Amino acid sequence: MRLLPLATIMLSCLAVAFAQNATTPSKRIYIEEYLRSGAIATVNCSSPGNCVGTGSGLERNISLEATKGFTKSCPVVTVTDNRDAADYVLKINPGSSTLYSKDGDVAYISPARVRVANLVKDVCNYVKDH
Repeated sequence: MRLLPLATIMLSCLAVAFAQNATTPSKRIYIEEYLRSGAIATVNCSSPGNCVGTGSGLERNISLEATKGFTKSCPVVTVTDNRDAADYVLKINPGSSTLYSKDGDVAYISPARVRVANLVKDVCNYVKDH
């Protein structure tokens, strides 16, 4: 009996894994735009009564951050800008986010509240399992 070299076995395993991933279709997600606005203010006082303040507006595109997260770490999801072609619609909210199926029914409510990375991981696991 002839034993195959380890490299040949590893390449065969990788080829099978790649073929399985290549045939597994990804689900398309449309992410509704969600911008989080805020303000930053600072006050500097050099002596009593001599204070100078500055302020500025801050806007964070949460939907863009989620798109980057899905693209980077969730191969079972393809983010699309075509809502009609999407399998799911993701509505991001500060408390929790809702994933809707193509027909508009609630498919999943993600409890992820603080970090976009947690939301991406949570929704990715749901899509992978369904």
